Amino acid sequence: MMMIGHPTLLTLPLLAVSPPSLPAPARVPVLTCGALGSEPTFRVPIVTFVLAMSIGLITAASKTKVPALSLAQLGGSAALPTSVLLIIRTAFASTIAYSLYSSLTDRNPHVFTLMTYSGSRLTPCAVPVTGFERLTTFTVQCWTLQLLYFSLGTVASALQLSRSSFRVPVLFARCMHVLYEVSVATALLVTVTVTFVLLPERIKRADYEGARRMLGWRPQLMHNANLLFATTELLFNSLPIVPSHFVFGALFAVQYAFMSWWWLKRSGVVYYPFLDPTLPAGRAISLHTAVLVVLAAFFLLGAAVDGAAGFLPLGVRAPLLYAAACSLMWTSFIRGRPGQLASSEEDQSRSSE
Repeated sequence: MMMIGHPTLLTLPLLAVSPPSLPAPARVPVLTCGALGSEPTFRVPIVTFVLAMSIGLITAASKTKVPALSLAQLGGSAALPTSVLLIIRTAFASTIAYSLYSSLTDRNPHVFTLMTYSGSRLTPCAVPVTGFERLTTFTVQCWTLQLLYFSLGTVASALQLSRSSFRVPVLFARCMHVLYEVSVATALLVTVTVTFVLLPERIKRADYEGARRMLGWRPQLMHNANLLFATTELLFNSLPIVPSHFVFGALFAVQYAFMSWWWLKRSGVVYYPFLDPTLPAGRAISLHTAVLVVLAAFFLLGAAVDGAAGFLPLGVRAPLLYAAACSLMWTSFIRGRPGQLASSEEDQSRSSE
């Protein structure tokens, strides 16, 4: 969800596809979510808290000005020729589009194993997720957000390269600017959450199948290349990151909270245990607040790095930023496969011989 200028709400379309039946892995029994009780019951305090927050953010966004940037700012770069920036943006957009197409058209479902914190009212279960249902994850929504940004960026760079006298529509300019700002912050949020929360938690709970899935080629693109792409734009484009525009990133996060509640009512699962609305009120509110605080910190970090361009030469900023980005990633070649996961794969290999 984003608001640009006046309160205009933009939401990603979510298509519900009935998941096909899938035999469960031997290790994880597939249960009908909620089989040990009634359908998930949301606690009133967390619902009230998020509703109040969304109203406040909508009000703030309606008063936040997003100036319409020029075509030179949208499509050009002070550090690279426009033709090079165009090639980079086209390559990034194509990579995202291909991986999304591959993911959303893949009829082979993966079994998602519910992770919960103590105090949750959710029933332990595992459910198959396939096709467009993958759009219900925050990761895929953020990846889609980047596709929208790089698609608009490609158009802007192409127009700038052609030295066209075409006047960019105000809505186009504002959308591209806000998409960029939100994409940088959410890329950091996704990568850090996967590397330091979700993957370690899967391994700790001996959910090696889930950990292996998160280290597949598509998840690794969405969890790591997303940050690489955002870092590249942060280094080379001419778009500013305005701290007051954090409100749009917060709105995007809040729309996902509402969407995850809908998905929880429909499927009985929530992908991220820290967004579980059935946790005790105090803990649920604290966790939701913590997510927004972290997102705000990443947004401000992006603004600080953007501001550093004025006194740090590109030759210093580039290696520092790429090194910092890589230190946050978890791929098969940066951090390697965890020892427990490797041992599990060896055991499976021996048992199949």
